[in-house]
Amino acid sequence: MIPLVVCGLLGAWVQESPPASASRPPVVIKFKELVEKLHGWRGEVVVVDFWSDGCLSCKRDFPQLVRLHGKLKKQGLVCVSVNLDEPSDARLMAAVKKFLAEQKADFDHFILDEESATWQKQIGVAGPPVVFVFGRDGKLARKFDGSDDPNGEVNYQHLEELVVKLLKQPRP
Repeated sequence: MIPLVVCGLLGAWVQESPPASASRPPVVIKFKELVEKLHGWRGEVVVVDFWSDGCLSCKRDFPQLVRLHGKLKKQGLVCVSVNLDEPSDARLMAAVKKFLAEQKADFDHFILDEESATWQKQIGVAGPPVVFVFGRDGKLARKFDGSDDPNGEVNYQHLEELVVKLLKQPRP
């Protein structure tokens, strides 16, 4: 079951995009601030990818998120990455920033500054990989947490099929 705080958070938060070859630097943020930022994306289809540097499948799948965003952003897709690593660990944060820069993802990146017990309770998972897809109405359409995959990975083919279907729906 997805906690209500996660459902209905997203809507339409518009900002200028940097050049396609640029990656936006990550912003350290508390969960409450993340909710506030995400709440404004109503009207768009939103994919929120929670990941960590130690999650190999997260990092292996990240280019698929970048590809999906590049392919569908003009149709109203918003992608967001939320890193779950400890922001006070300078060496780890350097690795996270390097990874994001290498991905050249021109969407928002956040680093969640919360104890793991806090975000685990708020998003209803023990850890990554997990990707939430929200429809134009801001409601959760589906959580991809690898539970439907024999390897415990996010199925980006199913994710993309859902996103394409949701993008065809009219804005509220």
